[in-house]
Amino acid sequence: MIVTHDHLDHFGGVREVIESVPVDRLLVGYPVPEAAAAARLAHVPVRRLSAGTTLRLGRLRLEVLSPAPDAPAPADPNEGSVVIRAGFGPWSALLPGDAEQEATHLQPGPFDLLKVAHHGSADAGLEQLLSTSAPRIALIDVGEGNDYGHPDAETLTTLARHGVCVLRTDVDGDAGAELGPGGLTAFAEHGIEPGRPGCEGLG
Repeated sequence: MIVTHDHLDHFGGVREVIESVPVDRLLVGYPVPEAAAAARLAHVPVRRLSAGTTLRLGRLRLEVLSPAPDAPAPADPNEGSVVIRAGFGPWSALLPGDAEQEATHLQPGPFDLLKVAHHGSADAGLEQLLSTSAPRIALIDVGEGNDYGHPDAETLTTLARHGVCVLRTDVDGDAGAELGPGGLTAFAEHGIEPGRPGCEGLG
């Protein structure tokens, strides 16, 4: 189990998960005290992740891109999120937690799917990331009617300009992507209307 950083919307529910499914270990970038306490009570070891670590689970490969080893914890926990590039065969995804590209300046190369950082907030580095990565699908996990203005209008415009199929939990309900015999496909609880920009052939 990986907890990206010390914010409640990312570590909340750790105890319930550990009580519900087998967890071999809890992995964090920087300390997440409440999550670590829940893990230790259940005798689940806590380990730190840093850039350069690779985890393998069968054909699934998780490459940790951030945070850097021995780097001090940033004042903003979002910037210290664990960032992972996940690969399965020829397919790959970037999972940046809440670490925006303008903070990490990572250059992960091409990938197929992007979990948009920090609920689709403004990110001055997104344009450059999309120019070098060319994902087909972008997932934005965001609450309906939130008080933060997420997702940011410019973020949505940038994704549209690059022809990315965007799925949002506030609009589409439960949404995601699946990898099967036919390749990468997208799904949404409320359906993906025909002709949605960037989503052609993915539904």
